[in-house]
Parts: sequence; structure tokens; C-alpha cells
Amino acid sequence: MNRLLAVFSLILIMALTPFHSHAEDGLVIGGDVYTGGSAPSSVSAERDAFAYGVSVNLAGQIGKDAHAAGFDVEIDSDVGADLYAVGGSITVRGNVAEDLSLSGFTVRLNEKASVGHNARIVGANISINAPIGGSLLAAGGKVSLNAPVSGDVRLSAGEIEFGPAAKIQGKLTYSTENEISIPASVISADRIQQVPFKGSDLMRDLRETMPEDVSFFWPSFFGLVLTFLATLGFFLIVSAVCLAFFPSLVDRLRQRAVANPGMAELSGFLG
Repeated sequence: MNRLLAVFSLILIMALTPFHSHAEDGLVIGGDVYTGGSAPSSVSAERDAFAYGVSVNLAGQIGKDAHAAGFDVEIDSDVGADLYAVGGSITVRGNVAEDLSLSGFTVRLNEKASVGHNARIVGANISINAPIGGSLLAAGGKVSLNAPVSGDVRLSAGEIEFGPAAKIQGKLTYSTENEISIPASVISADRIQQVPFKGSDLMRDLRETMPEDVSFFWPSFFGLVLTFLATLGFFLIVSAVCLAFFPSLVDRLRQRAVANPGMAELSGFLG
């Protein structure tokens, strides 16, 4: 299934279905499960799972792909294929059988998690404590690696650090302002290369490691996250002004949004 069509399908379903707190109230179509809510969702999906909400806690067995979006995203599910998640804070504790693609402000791979194939992560603060069965591509303000990686690794960050459990089987290419000291226990010096940081090169690398139907979409998704972070302060100011001068109007809008949150989210998406 084309990933872009899947995203738009999810947006449409969000608009047409009520906002629920539990997966059993969600929508099931063709083995795919669509759910939204702030309470933990114990989802058992024969195929793909889609979860959205302010806080998303996805648990249960996912047969194929898992997609999650929210301000606070926690993935405890074991995923049978790929995991895609975007949020302010993302924590992964489940096992991902194939590829993992994450974009958030704070991103954590717990030591209980594992990734079968490739991992691509973009975030301001990235902490990787789970073993990676393939390659690792990570970019952010700070990247911490404390787990084994079976394939090649490319890291681009203002600060890079390696924990005692870090072990790279392939080659390491990294970009920082200054050359860093890398313990021999992590990787031998002959397999390390430092290169100047170029944002365009990073986006190209992200595209090359992704399936064709996802690669064209990911950089735009990353751009949306950066735009969200940059404009959050503006919306907080506007909200404060509205609450101070138009409290009755805000209350009416709040009641309408609670009654039909899917349609409110679609209206916000369309501008």
C-alpha cells in the first residue's frame, strides 16, 4: 500500500470517527487497526496499526507496520514489519522486526527494544540503547549510542557520545564540528571517517536508505516537525490572548472540539 495514501487515509478516518481512549473502540478495516486516544492502547493488529493522539501509548502485537503520531509517543508493541513514528517525545520499548523511522524532539530506544534491520532517527536529543540489526542513520543536536549495530553507522550531531555497550560492526561516518575520540572497543580506527556536515547530504542519505514509496515523503515530514517546534511559541501567545479577551468563545470552541475532535483536527490540518 502506498505510504502517502495510507497517511491521507488516516487523516480522513480521524475526521470521520470519534476520538476513543481504547483500541477496542477503534476502527478495523481489512485487518488494519485505526485508533486514537490518550489511554494505553492494547492493539492486536493482523496487518497495520495506526495510532494518533496527544499522548499515544501503543501496546500489543502488530502483524505488519505500525504508525504513530502525537506529542508524547510510547511504543511497547512488538512490530512484525516497520515502525514509523513522529512526536515531541518518542520512546520505543518493543521489538521491531524490520526497519524503524523516527522523528521527534526527544527520541529514546530502550534497552528492552530491538531493531531487526535499518534505523533512521532525527531528533534534538537521541538516545539509542537497543541493538540494531542493520545500519543506523541518526541526526540531531545530541546523539548517544550505547548498543551494538551490525551494519554501517552515519551520525551527524553537535554532540556524539558512545556508551560501554556500543559496538559497530560496519563502518562509522560521523559529522561534528570537532574530531572526537572514539574508544577502540566501539570500532577500530581504520573503519572511521569524519566528514564535514552538510544538511543536503543527510537528506540524500535518508532517502537512499528508505523504500521508494516513503523516501520522497520523509524530508518533508521532518520539515513539518521543525516548523511545528518553531511556531509553538507563537500559538501559545495567541492562546493566552484569546483566553484573556474572549473566554466565552474559547469555551464554545472547546466544547465543539471535544464533541467532534476528528473534524477539529482535519480543520486544523487544512488550515
